[in-house]
Order: sequence, then C-alpha cells, then structure tokens
Amino acid sequence: MSLFSISLKKLAMSAVLLAATATTMAAPAAGGDAGTQQQQPHLDVVAPTHVLYLEWGAASNGLGIAYERRLLSDHQLYLRTGFGFGYSSSDSWAVVADPGTQSGTTAGGQLVEYKLKNYSYCVPVGVTYLVGRHRSKLETGLGISVLYEHETLKADGGMQSASDNSWSANAFANVGWRWQARSGFLFRVGLSAVCALNKNTYWNDGVTFGDADDRVAVAPYVGFGWSF
Repeated sequence: MSLFSISLKKLAMSAVLLAATATTMAAPAAGGDAGTQQQQPHLDVVAPTHVLYLEWGAASNGLGIAYERRLLSDHQLYLRTGFGFGYSSSDSWAVVADPGTQSGTTAGGQLVEYKLKNYSYCVPVGVTYLVGRHRSKLETGLGISVLYEHETLKADGGMQSASDNSWSANAFANVGWRWQARSGFLFRVGLSAVCALNKNTYWNDGVTFGDADDRVAVAPYVGFGWSF
C-alpha cells in the first residue's frame, strides 16, 4: 500500500469524525431553540405588561386615571384600578312662604332659586379582557366603583343651605375598541353600562331595572395613555 493511499484514508476518517461532532453539537442547540419557542408562545401577541391611561367615562364617574396590570403571561387578562372625580350641578325653583303666613303660593311667599352641587370621588376596581393578537383589539371589562359623594344645596340670598355626605357603589360593564402598542401609545373608546348597587338620594333600594334614568345608565367612554 502506497503512502498516498494511507493519507487519503486518514483524510476521509477525519472528515467523518468532524461531521459527527458538528451534528452532535447542533442537536442540543436546535432543541433549546424549540423549547424557548414553546415556553414563549405569546411573543407574537401585542400584550404589554403595564398600561396607564387617562379616562373620561362612566367607570370613573367622570374624569379619572387608571392602571392595568396583566395577570397571566400567555393571556390578555388585566386587573385594573384607579381614581376618578366627578362634578355635576343643577338649578331648581321653589316658592317659600314668608314668615307669619300660612300660604305657599306666590301671593304669600317668594320664588327662590336653589343650586344643587354634587362632588364625587371613586375608586374603580375590575378586570379587562382583550381579544385580538395585533394592536387593534376588542376590549371587554367588568368591575365595581366605590364612590364617596358630597352634596350641597344653597338658596339665593343665603336663606337656606344644606349639605350631605354619602357612600355608594356602582357596577359597570365595558365593551369597546382599543389600539395599543407593545410599548407606546394607547387609545380606547367604547360604551359603559352602569348600575347602582345601593340606595342614594334619588334611587330605590336594591338592584332594579326600572327607570333607566335612576338605576341604569349607558354612557360612552374614551381614554388615552401609554403601555409598557
């Protein structure tokens, strides 16, 4: 056997050993990549962990700020809380009898204008679930708002005045559209159905669906903020 033949055999055996070694080293790396992909199937879904936004709507009973935190790594389920402030005022007229008279008519009294002002502070707590893998999503939500209200009633000329403080709670349900980036600007708009859960100045006891103006209201909401 010539020296040239022996050299060729050595080269062939070296090539086989190198190929086997490369295959053995590549197999764990490929398995590791597959395992990583299986552990993180949610990476292609736009689902930020934190969301902070300003809101005008029924859940905040006016103007509010809200924070949402994603609960599960592979689902778009969020826990929300925040703080809201609301203000309303109305005017009414009544005939007040003059002292010493028995009449409540304009002939025996005077027409007085009353101003009613309501200040409310609320803490909404609920859950939000998003449907959609991309930036444009369907938004749904349920929750309860706990409210503290301060009312004042004043008459022109300082004749009469009164004030009252009360606690109340509302249940709300949201459905709307949300546009959000994985990290960046967020915009949301939709409708909220709100139902009073307890008695207050104008409502009856219990959860009833009688007069829509008294117990149940449907109102729009809009918000914008930042996801990160």
